[in-house]
Amino acid sequence: MKKILVIIVLALFLALPALALTDWDFTANADITVTGLTLNSSTSDLVIINGSKAQSLVFNDNGTLTITNAATSTFQIYSTDSSVKAIKVASTTGATISCTDNDITGAAPATIASTTEATDDFTVTLIALSHAATYNYSCGAATCDNGYQVSGTGESASCSACPVLTGAATYNTGTCGAATCNTNYTLSGSGASAICVAPASITGPGGSSSSSSATPATPATPATQYYGRS
Repeated sequence: MKKILVIIVLALFLALPALALTDWDFTANADITVTGLTLNSSTSDLVIINGSKAQSLVFNDNGTLTITNAATSTFQIYSTDSSVKAIKVASTTGATISCTDNDITGAAPATIASTTEATDDFTVTLIALSHAATYNYSCGAATCDNGYQVSGTGESASCSACPVLTGAATYNTGTCGAATCNTNYTLSGSGASAICVAPASITGPGGSSSSSSATPATPATPATQYYGRS
């Protein structure tokens, strides 16, 4: 982990907007785009909004950003990358964890507010979980896309594929029971127990599959026979 002062920030991230720094305070005098933050197996960007203040910034080797002593309610961040779905901010000196849905317009940025600790470090992580529709308070999956269900809890919660249900067109969010059925199937039950029942023409007695009766073949026309002399 390497501590970033203004000169190092400029060296790492090339031509960034002007920054103001006292012996203890970092101030962004314009929106600053920080590149190279980890997003799953790739990297993305983070924008520090004009006017954000802190004592210092640390760009970590794992692709996260640590902010020390953020000024109360003034340090704001977001990403212009639509692949970034949420921004996680975790305090390293306490139990504070927050998760903010990313707004690529910057209209609803994540805000880092300092605590009463003498020195408080906040680590920022970019989040995009596969098939997650919404996120919980610690940026684990809260709900999943259709056909997926939540596995695990808290920051470890992820989305796993639902078992395939015969005749199911869509699945209930989070429970993987059938929500709607294909044509000719009937929905039975609710929640995680909901299934799609096949019609009688598809299932025979006892629920086993049966074949429909074949149409008898048309008998062949007998050949014309002649009697007597031609």
